[in-house]
Amino acid sequence: MTPHEIVALRCPSCGGGITQPSREMPFGAEFRCDHCSITSVLIIDRALVPLSTLQKQGEKVCTVCGRVAQREARFCQEGHALVRTCVKCLTEFAVDHQRCDSCGWLQSVKPGTVEGESLAFDRAVSELASPSCSVVIDALRVISAGGGTASRMSITAAVSAIHCLMTDPSFRRSEIDHIIEGACWSALGSLGPAALPAIHSLMTEPSFVRSTRTGDYGVNITDQGCCQALGSLRLAARQFAPLLLQRMGEIWPWRWSVYTKGANWNTLFSCLAAVSPEDALTLCGRSLEEGGKNSEQNEAAVQAARALGKAAIPTLEKFCGPFSGERGRLCKAAISALRNDQKS
Repeated sequence: MTPHEIVALRCPSCGGGITQPSREMPFGAEFRCDHCSITSVLIIDRALVPLSTLQKQGEKVCTVCGRVAQREARFCQEGHALVRTCVKCLTEFAVDHQRCDSCGWLQSVKPGTVEGESLAFDRAVSELASPSCSVVIDALRVISAGGGTASRMSITAAVSAIHCLMTDPSFRRSEIDHIIEGACWSALGSLGPAALPAIHSLMTEPSFVRSTRTGDYGVNITDQGCCQALGSLRLAARQFAPLLLQRMGEIWPWRWSVYTKGANWNTLFSCLAAVSPEDALTLCGRSLEEGGKNSEQNEAAVQAARALGKAAIPTLEKFCGPFSGERGRLCKAAISALRNDQKS
């Protein structure tokens, strides 16, 4: 008779007959008594022991031979392994478990495969609800890396979860909210056109925009983040050109320091150049015309013009007259560089 043949089993608590195990297993199978509802475990010699007794004594059952061993044991006395190593986090857990007790990874799915990437992406979306900032940041990085292979349903769920996270009032009370916000924008940019409605909602939500603050060198964190996301989407985000132009119009009259103004202009110009080259070219000309001696604004405009390629040459030539000063020097240098790029 093999260990798989289970006959005439009796509940060790009430002596009643037991029918089917709650899960299939040669040893260590759990049986629930139909009479007293006590759960028992099958061990060596086809004996049954109450599960509560094993738990109280800190013992477990070898699924190969049925011998009882201490909870911390890694092998039974027959030499059979009682633990296995997680294929993802390399943590040891019970050999009969299908998911890692530490990271929850399904062991039948190998990391790095298409199925593994899909599973990691879906898990990351669920982890966005975690109260731990570090867990949320790690999840956003996984989403950013896996946006290209995730299913449409998973991407939709990710966009919704990120939008909820960014509009949550408690989001702004975190000490590292600027880091989380940057990671959120990066993740939205990686999710493709499906993220455009969420980006539009965030850019036009007054309460969200007003609550933003400046980061290094005075660059507005929301401006920087949304520009990064839109820049990743490029021409697919052409519809956002009016919003970007509106934002530039809001910045223009402000009495900021020259450096701060230039830093934000650089960010916004570069984004506009990516999503709507025509509007960016028009604005470059306007910025150069009104920039005067504002070197930071002129440099930002010329840098954006260079990103537009040879189409920007006629606009730059308008500011290369004999008395054009520093602005003319920047434009001439940019024209020369663009023409050299054409030759090469």
